[in-house]
Amino acid sequence: MTANGEYGFKHAYQGFPLNAWYVAAFSHELGDKPLVRRICGDLVVMFRTANGEAVALLDRCPHRATPLSMGTVVGNAIQCGYHGMEFGPGGKCVKIPSQARIPERMKARAYPIAEIWKWIWIWPGDPEKADPALIPDHHELKLTDKSWNAMPQFIVPMSGSAEMLHENLLDTTHITFLHKGAFDSGGMATTEPKMEIKGNAIRVWRELEETATAMTARSFEIVEGVTYKRSLITEARVPHLEIVSNVFEDPAGREATRIRTSVIAVTPGGPQLCYQINTLVTNYGSLRTMQFKSAEAQQMIERVKGVIHQDRDMIGAIQANYAEAGDEIGEVSVHADKAALEFRRKMVEMINAERNAAAARATRSAG
Repeated sequence: MTANGEYGFKHAYQGFPLNAWYVAAFSHELGDKPLVRRICGDLVVMFRTANGEAVALLDRCPHRATPLSMGTVVGNAIQCGYHGMEFGPGGKCVKIPSQARIPERMKARAYPIAEIWKWIWIWPGDPEKADPALIPDHHELKLTDKSWNAMPQFIVPMSGSAEMLHENLLDTTHITFLHKGAFDSGGMATTEPKMEIKGNAIRVWRELEETATAMTARSFEIVEGVTYKRSLITEARVPHLEIVSNVFEDPAGREATRIRTSVIAVTPGGPQLCYQINTLVTNYGSLRTMQFKSAEAQQMIERVKGVIHQDRDMIGAIQANYAEAGDEIGEVSVHADKAALEFRRKMVEMINAERNAAAARATRSAG
């Protein structure tokens, strides 16, 4: 099985759908100071108004292209740091210090956003297509289910395509080698995977018996030396989400089943830039009482982040090789790549459908 050039897939310069919701930030990142982040190729400035509303604008003043992020949040608007124009929610210019009349075209591009739980979702494409119903159900993800424990963790920028990060998360054989000892006891890579596909969701899982080492016991808050029936389940939702769950069952029935899930938003920054945005959800353990800003939480977050940095460094090195060799680089896929190749196919189909629809609209307009 190969996807080298198949479906229009690009190794060196992979695209992404624009008409989709992506996580742009954690809620706690937004305040009265401008936050700038590259989202789907655009530099986007985000901030909160005085009344707490989250706003996302293109980081470019329509007057002389000054980055709005160099300005100041003033009340319910952001003030350009060059000539003092102010732009509120929706991008409307509300003040020009040098004149009373505001030209109709003096408007910054605004992005539809939605704040749900502790995530800021953004729609970088056609704003008329921004249907909030397309945002994943946060209760179903256990983020807003009060019977579970959910905590935001971190954002890690990576110098590779979002597609590459999705593939990394779908192929869990790599944890045996790249993250040696951190997330398994050495048997994950040789465990046969199972896979199912429903719509734009790809689910792959492995089941094995595993005796917890000191490192895996620490990672998952389980008991060192105990043999568990373990399931590692990854569900990819094209194009924006990965749900990675570890289920530990005690065959002797001495402990309740423990489920530890990383709900990971994967957001394209550009063709060779993406963000891994991690949230942790459990049905047990210390998260129930742990405060995000506590030393205990930050130590846990830094420990996990250190492992994710191994992914970051590997993805950056692979992307550099792809960029140097170009899209005709050779690839030989194996059985473990099946889920990743399905993801490529679905991603490219989504991109092509979006582009074909745009081309058809342009043809009708021209006619």
